[in-house]
Amino acid sequence: MVQIDWSQEQLEVILSPGDERQIVDAGPGTGKTAVACKRIAELINRGFCAPHEIIVVSFTNTAVFEIRERIKSYLETQELSASIRVTTLDSFAGKLRFGFDSISNPSETFEENISRASRLIFTNHDVKEFLKSIKHLIIDEAQDIVGERNFFIMRQQDCSCLSRACS
Repeated sequence: MVQIDWSQEQLEVILSPGDERQIVDAGPGTGKTAVACKRIAELINRGFCAPHEIIVVSFTNTAVFEIRERIKSYLETQELSASIRVTTLDSFAGKLRFGFDSISNPSETFEENISRASRLIFTNHDVKEFLKSIKHLIIDEAQDIVGERNFFIMRQQDCSCLSRACS
């Protein structure tokens, strides 16, 4: 397990109760992603949720890989990291549609994909039920989520009792 000298503010986020919503707002290079990864590991290590009840969203596949590896390094049982859904926002929307939307158009833009996934949240009962099974949605670099992508994330919140840890 990786050892880091966490600040008091970071520890407050990492060790806060499992049902507490968190928004981490700090400048570049202050450890927001590391804190989010440690928080995820602590939620699992302390039994607040199972790995499959967590979705972590980032912007690039490189960041997704890095986040997965960081979480794994903080977990008491590293094998549990395989069940955590760490994905890009566009990929998550696509997977949601693949599982619940019968209409697929390979020539759709990323914006159209996000928009259709957003609509599914309120129009498809099975999507609502799926989202209720997610206890924690952690968004890396949340300040960069704008427009239709922000709407997509906010719709998930409206539909379930998700915790938010944004970095």
